[in-house]
Formats: sequence, structure tokens, C-alpha cells
Amino acid sequence: MNSADAEPTPDASKPLRARDIVVVGSSRGGVTSLPEFFSHFPAGIPAAFFVVQHLGAGSPGELDGLIGRRSRLPVSFAADGELVGTGRVYVAPADANMTLERGRVVVQPSPRESYHRPSINALFRSAAVAYGRRVVGVVLTGTMEDGVAGSWEIWRRGGLIVVQDPAEAYSPELPTRVRETVPVDYTARLADIAELVLDFATRPRRAPPVAGDFQARVMIVEDERIVAKSLENDLHALHYDVCASVLTGEAAVEAAGRTLSGVILMDIRLSGAMDGTQAASLIWERLQIPVVYLTAYADAETLASIKRTNAYGYVMKPYEAAEVHVALQLALERRDREQIT
Repeated sequence: MNSADAEPTPDASKPLRARDIVVVGSSRGGVTSLPEFFSHFPAGIPAAFFVVQHLGAGSPGELDGLIGRRSRLPVSFAADGELVGTGRVYVAPADANMTLERGRVVVQPSPRESYHRPSINALFRSAAVAYGRRVVGVVLTGTMEDGVAGSWEIWRRGGLIVVQDPAEAYSPELPTRVRETVPVDYTARLADIAELVLDFATRPRRAPPVAGDFQARVMIVEDERIVAKSLENDLHALHYDVCASVLTGEAAVEAAGRTLSGVILMDIRLSGAMDGTQAASLIWERLQIPVVYLTAYADAETLASIKRTNAYGYVMKPYEAAEVHVALQLALERRDREQIT
């Protein structure tokens, strides 16, 4: 069994470990959806899967068999103290919580959470603490809200959250609640979720090309969704915490106080009545959050607008991830000096 508990020191010449810890939560309808979901994965995928399906005490212990009959991966109920290995599926047994520690599974009759044991929140939260950015949280069909708080914790620690399309889910309540509460990365149908997870597990991530001492929560203000998503992925690879991504200046002003970002990457020409420099000025006036501009324009009018604000940096599109990283590090270092003096 391949151990998944070693985290190598980042080396810019070598790929970092991919997102190889996949936690899956489902409730009503999951007994049907889980076998279908796992039927899409090839044998030997370099990821470990952990499943919580709400089961009442005394429920028949057949879920591992139901999933196993459709899965190319070995499936079994988890045992307390079992080592974490890739290429297999661990299922939480009835009336016990399954949580993760670094390198091993913990199965205990610990207290119920959100009226449930096994609890989705318990699994998701422990995975986020143990494995951080390596975690992908998958929320499938279900009722009530067990899984919402755990999804938030995964997102907060840099993991990815994927929810089943509520239009496809047997019970759309749980995926809908997660979407309403957490900045979900992807909403997709079962087959497409499996394809995403396979890509996350097999696509290597590179260490940041430039070193830097400052880590921060970054808000992205960009009205081109594709650019925003690409930038978010680059920032995650550079070990920044993307706390929000918004499309307009008005949304940036509203989100700045709520998300407590440490620095903002701001496009200048935005959708809506408020451009990036106007939004940056308001945010600085109210909250003193540094802004680094990211724009395709370098004309005299744009530069004059930037000079009228307390700009901490400026990066031209098309950007390189290293350029953004350097600009953020310089902005954070400047802000750190200002706060000291």
C-alpha cells in the first residue's frame, strides 16, 4: 500500500504532490449515486478516497459492496488506525465517525454532528486540518446541512470544493446549501466530477518559481471569468489563500470588509459603474487594504488614474505567475513596514 502521509519539501525543479485526498459526502440518494460516481474512475488512480454516507444505527453493512460492484478501485469499510493508501476507497461504517490524521484513519463512536454519525463535517474538517491544499471535497445528493461547515473548512485551508449539480441530484438540498454558503470551485454532474477529480489527482503542480516570506489572503477583482479562474489557480499553486473572487468594483467594496483580505488584485476596467481605481480608493479609505493592479492597459489616462490612488503595485496582462507573485510580495512587505512604523 502506498503511504500518502509524506509531504516533500518544495523544490522548483520537481512537481509538488497533486490533490490526492478526496473526501466525499452524501445523504439521501447517495446509495444510488455513490456506485455510479465511483464507476468512472480507473484502477490505480493516485488518490485516496474517503466516503461518508448517512446511515442509521443498525443499517445493513452493504455500502462497501454496493460501491465495490461498480468500482475498479478496492472498496472497504475503514478500520480505526488503518494507514492511508492511494488507489482505494475507505467507507465510514454505520454509527461511527471516520476522521483523518496525517497518514492514518480514525474510526470512533464520537459525538454526532448535525444529528449524524458518521458525519460529513467531521470527515471534511479533519481532512482539511491534516492535508490542507491536497484535499478535494465532493458533496453529492443529500438533505439538511451536514457537510456545509466541513466544506467551508476545506475551502478556508486551500482545498477545492466540488458539488453535484442540484438539477441532477436525487435530493438537491445539501449541494444547494453548500453552494449558498461556500465559494464552491465547481458544480458538475457525476460523470464530470469524476473527470475533474482524476485531473486534480494526476496533474502535477509546480513549486513557486520565486521565493517569498509573506503569505496572505488575496481577493481577486476581475470581470473575465476565465482570467479570474486561471489567476486563482496560479495563486493557489503559489500558496496564497484566495478568499474571494468578484466581478465588479461594487462587489469588491462590499466583499473587502467581509473577507478580511490582506491584499487585493484589482483589474481596472470592470463591468458596472465603478472602475477598479474607484473601488481601490474606497477600500483604502475604509479598510487600508493594499491593492495591486492587474490590467491590459498602460495608456496615459490609466496610469494617471493609478497615480491618484495609493497603489501598491501594477502588473500588465498577459501576466506570468512569477510577476504576480513578486508584485504581491513587494506589496505585502511594504504594508508590513508601514504597520511597524
